[in-house]
Amino acid sequence: MYNTAAWGQLGEGWEWIKAEHGIGSGDRWAALGARHGGYLQHKPYPNERLMYVGNRNWLNFWLDETCANFWSGAAAFAAGADGVFADNSGYDLSGGWYLEGRPESEDQPVEYVRDGQYQPELYREDMKQFYALAVPQLRDRGVKLVANFGNMARAPGSWEELEREPHPPFGAMEEGAFVHPWGTLGRQGNFVYWSEKEWLNQVETMRKLKHVRALMNVHGPVVSDATDIRRMDASDAAGNRAWDVLWYAMTSFLQGFDDVRQNAYMNFTVWGYTRFYWFDELDPQYLHLGRVQGQFRRVEGVDGHVYLREFDDGWAVVNPTNVDVIAIPVPGGGKAQVLAHDTFKQADRQPLADQFDLPTHRGVILLKPGKMVGNEDNR
Repeated sequence: MYNTAAWGQLGEGWEWIKAEHGIGSGDRWAALGARHGGYLQHKPYPNERLMYVGNRNWLNFWLDETCANFWSGAAAFAAGADGVFADNSGYDLSGGWYLEGRPESEDQPVEYVRDGQYQPELYREDMKQFYALAVPQLRDRGVKLVANFGNMARAPGSWEELEREPHPPFGAMEEGAFVHPWGTLGRQGNFVYWSEKEWLNQVETMRKLKHVRALMNVHGPVVSDATDIRRMDASDAAGNRAWDVLWYAMTSFLQGFDDVRQNAYMNFTVWGYTRFYWFDELDPQYLHLGRVQGQFRRVEGVDGHVYLREFDDGWAVVNPTNVDVIAIPVPGGGKAQVLAHDTFKQADRQPLADQFDLPTHRGVILLKPGKMVGNEDNR
């Protein structure tokens, strides 16, 4: 895609691209609508125009201009950074395209339409060409590629295919990891949880990554006027407190994290994309369970089940199901301290329990007897 906003333009701008590489050009970079024959504008993000990603000259221009834009000159904008984030770089072309300047005239790119039907496999092959070209070229310039790739919950096969690329990108973002703000519920001001099956798709897919690093992006709305860390004390329209959602996301993430290779990273925000905090939960001084001791597994309680994974000092436990589960036994028939956001900094004051309850879409840490919640005993 080409960003026509002043802060995102490459080269001499969109009008130059239309004049030099648009309709009628022998080297056309801009995609054209199959129905109306004009340039395609994105309805959700009207500053974006669709390009023909199958044109290698366009791809080389994008690579050259991206590097020049960010890393050239004595006062380079991206000095000190060693990677670039490419938005909307999945195998599937997002919908919502229309004739430039005419939102009522929906259209699809002629390059990927046959007999009036959009052919997703054609676009996928061109995007695979993009990765095959871009990753090594950027690597030769000392730049890593990270892509906003796609929906791991509903299209895990695409992530498996990305893993098999001859030149996979350094990382790929799952923009709706574990919890997201989309759809009807999201528009009504709620965190939206994937189904258990979709949650399992994310954990299993992330767990198996050997080449690509997953950027698990967790975000959603809360009802609050606060703009600082106090916003985490607020809840969404359904009463889900941001701290509790963070713990659900964090314990979900730990089910599939590879602590040797570091196959994934997690981010959490209730500030849109405008602000991020390094929560105490992310600081090993306050919370560090040591090394992983095996893969995640399902554990039965009364009226349901949860998933957990063992570490040196305890277990990360999460309930991605739609039911509250009670009387879940501590693994091995032992006892543990049950920790959440409100208690993990006072772990030594928490009683030992041999069983615990876990409501729907919540996560906790079980700390083994005699273990420290921070990294004092993990050096």
